[in-house]
Amino acid sequence: IYPEVVLAVMYEAYNGIGNALGMKLKNCYHVMHGQGSDAPRIETCVGMGVPMHFYVRVSFLLQGLIGAGIFIIAWKISGSIPCALLAIFAMFFNFTEFTRAQWTPSLRETFAFPFLTLQLLSIVLSLRAPDFNKLHWVSVFLTTIAFALPWQFANFALFTQASSLFAAYLLDYIAPKKLTSILSAMLAAMAVVWWLQFGTLFLLLSFFFAFTVVVLGLVSLDPAFRSLDKYSAWLRRILMGGLSVVLTVGGKFAWGKILNNKDDAHILDILRSKFDKSFIDFHVQLYVCSAEFDFLKEEYFTLSETLLMPVAAVVMVVLALKMCKDTGLWFSRSASTSTEEKLSPEVAYIALQTVWFTFMAVLIMRLKLFMVLMFFLLTALSLSESFLAIASDILSFKLPSRKTRYILMGVLLAGMAVRGVPNLVKWRNHMGEYSDPPFHEFLTFINEKIPRDAAFAGSMPVTSNIKCSTGRNIVNHPHYEDVGIRNRTFHIYKVYSRFSEEDVYKVMKDYKADYLFIETPRCRPHHDERCDQRSIYLLTYPENAEVTPFCELWLDGGHQSPYFTPVFRNDRFVILRVA
Repeated sequence: IYPEVVLAVMYEAYNGIGNALGMKLKNCYHVMHGQGSDAPRIETCVGMGVPMHFYVRVSFLLQGLIGAGIFIIAWKISGSIPCALLAIFAMFFNFTEFTRAQWTPSLRETFAFPFLTLQLLSIVLSLRAPDFNKLHWVSVFLTTIAFALPWQFANFALFTQASSLFAAYLLDYIAPKKLTSILSAMLAAMAVVWWLQFGTLFLLLSFFFAFTVVVLGLVSLDPAFRSLDKYSAWLRRILMGGLSVVLTVGGKFAWGKILNNKDDAHILDILRSKFDKSFIDFHVQLYVCSAEFDFLKEEYFTLSETLLMPVAAVVMVVLALKMCKDTGLWFSRSASTSTEEKLSPEVAYIALQTVWFTFMAVLIMRLKLFMVLMFFLLTALSLSESFLAIASDILSFKLPSRKTRYILMGVLLAGMAVRGVPNLVKWRNHMGEYSDPPFHEFLTFINEKIPRDAAFAGSMPVTSNIKCSTGRNIVNHPHYEDVGIRNRTFHIYKVYSRFSEEDVYKVMKDYKADYLFIETPRCRPHHDERCDQRSIYLLTYPENAEVTPFCELWLDGGHQSPYFTPVFRNDRFVILRVA
């Protein structure tokens, strides 16, 4: 919640300064809420003086860092401002594929992802520099903190960065001293994040921490491993790469056993479920049954309509061939290029990072924003002078002149615009309105009728809304990277499965819940058997197969119970008072 803390400080400062200067910070109106002449009149306000509007506008403004970061990185790796502009056009033409801020401003990625582009820029500038100085170290350190602090999943992206940098080192694109300097800055940043997040073991047990420590140890022995080059450079690469995998996996799980902590166990289970369709449990179900955690769908190949995907694919193929040539895997050794002619470190890193981010996106659709970001950079690279020189050498064609390059840029931009401009016009013309009367009615009842010290139990997304909108206590919330919270949620969600009233009542009393709410849509059968919450618990409690799901008892409004008393009902919610 650090973004909210910072925004709260900014909001108070903005309000204080605005009021002191006599500025009008908001405009308020009375509107009819609902249908009919007897609908209640409520006051609604707009402007930066309204906390919600301030929050949304600042989060939107933060997204501007993404465009700035993309432009500067594209400029640095391509060496051309027109090529960098190609990346920006690609960004606008594929706007909804790399951000969800316009739909859900409060997502953690809304605050973290803009700083990822700045962190990538820091790494690229560090790789381009002849010498890694203190300024480079500080820039990587600070941008890594800014990226990782708001988002609990940032450590997975950082792991892919560390492994991409290590791969570039193994392929002799990055000097060992520069690699250790960058990784030490990232590790120090994550240590600060760990401290700021109150010593969460979720970070200490991450693959990033284990891998970075292992790699720093291996690279410190670089001279010893270099002695293997007299036999084969690939012997050194395979040995160091293999050791990094074995020591990372072994170290991570040994460290987890020592600390007796399983905070990240559900992440490994989610990955397992991707390759083993027969594997499912309650915690995995909560993730994989959400569309954003599914595999990347075929529909996202519409990125080809704006030429983003085909251009990126062509660039990646050429860069892969160039790496094979640099490392002696393709052509004879005598035909391979010299050190001065090898791929630049920053471009090699971008290529390797693209592989990782694409793999992440294919496994989990929500992470496609990482992949699309790299595609923008590859688009900028596609018509740069340095890339065309590589392509002409690999594919044996004449290097085009500057004039021809600009013509090709115009042709590519026109091709991108055929679908990209209609996309942009469609999104610009989109007008949305939030309207959820059943939910508003639900929260209004809680605000007006429920004691302020009451505690609620129910589904995580709604309990978080209850806490923020009504100030009532809640007994579970969406901090799922804690094994204790996961176990608590496992028991509370029994309300949607085959458990008796006595079982559910015991759970509510154990967690000191005064009220329980039921979302009626969750109680209905799911078209995917693996996602049916009514049956998922049968894996753990097969003896309950004949028990009527608890939530079904309350769907029609006629059920009576000594344990629960219904106090509110509408089309979507039922609130039960716990006896």
